[in-house]
Amino acid sequence: MKTAVVTDSTAYIPKDLRERYNIYMIPLNVI
Repeated sequence: MKTAVVTDSTAYIPKDLRERYNIYMIPLNVI
């Protein structure tokens, strides 16, 4: 079984940390 860490774009996680920990960011548009 695989586990993925996913966050939306409102949580500010710098790109270097996302790449280091394989965190996937999903864009969230608030209107």
